[in-house]
Amino acid sequence: MPESQVESWDACGERLVNGGKYSRGAATGEVACAVLHTRDQGSATVRTPLFMSSKRVLADTAATTVAAAKRTRRPSGPREPRVPPGWEDTFTRIVGYRTAHPAPVDTVGCASLASKELPAPLFRYHTLVALQLSSQTKDHATALAMGRLKSSLPDGLTPVAVVESPRDTLESILRGVSFHKRKADYLQRTARILLDDHNSDVPNTLDGLLALPGVGPKMAYLALQHCWDTVDGIGVDTHVHRIANKLGWVHTHEFDPEGTREDLEEWLPREYWARINETFVGFGQTCCKAIKPLCETCPVNDVCPKKAFYKPPKKK
Repeated sequence: MPESQVESWDACGERLVNGGKYSRGAATGEVACAVLHTRDQGSATVRTPLFMSSKRVLADTAATTVAAAKRTRRPSGPREPRVPPGWEDTFTRIVGYRTAHPAPVDTVGCASLASKELPAPLFRYHTLVALQLSSQTKDHATALAMGRLKSSLPDGLTPVAVVESPRDTLESILRGVSFHKRKADYLQRTARILLDDHNSDVPNTLDGLLALPGVGPKMAYLALQHCWDTVDGIGVDTHVHRIANKLGWVHTHEFDPEGTREDLEEWLPREYWARINETFVGFGQTCCKAIKPLCETCPVNDVCPKKAFYKPPKKK
């Protein structure tokens, strides 16, 4: 990979292009992201946050590869994973809270928006579309857009219907979803790839999924899990990234969700990988919110260290 290669990923671990405007909680319609410098380090790819870009995303980078999704930020060699003390009790208590406090992800999350009565390939396609629409979008808005796609397109939501729909029709249907014009483009390009290269089905490999427009590591791992019952990695979205850091389970840069995934996978038993996303997403929606978290009623407030994201030392 060229030394000068630059790519960007948003705060949920989804691929963007040539940067994006950082806007935390603002109503500008832009996306939070960091531009990362990519360089080769032996057989690994190392990505380092460089700066916040103010350019709007225009097109997909062609440089995203499986190596980028599985890059390491550290020199290769054996190292003991750091297992947080008491993590299992903490997780159990959060699961108990989640059971008593339903969250939007439980009813209108991406994994709930495709009918299991559909033929398997179409079920997988609906799940993938829901994941693509969900980036930087609340679950309820994603669910409404999925409903409009199913009811408004000829013959329902299929790759053929998406490819044949006029772009302005798709954009109109997707209004209410963040970056709806860009996502209309993603959906049409994805549908064409599925028709041409995958017999109208969703790829069942990580590299196949990462080759689709707008699909980054988080989305790819969740697609493998929900479409193919394959757990190859943890889907780290903004909630998992934030809460894992707050609990002190990892200590990663605010704009490095892939670092959070790697650190979690070093010590978290594999049987928890499929559960942690939905557990932490719901917990983040109902209790451990990014703004005004409900710490007084939090089930782990007696053990939560309330850690912050890693901030590299300032250069003198």
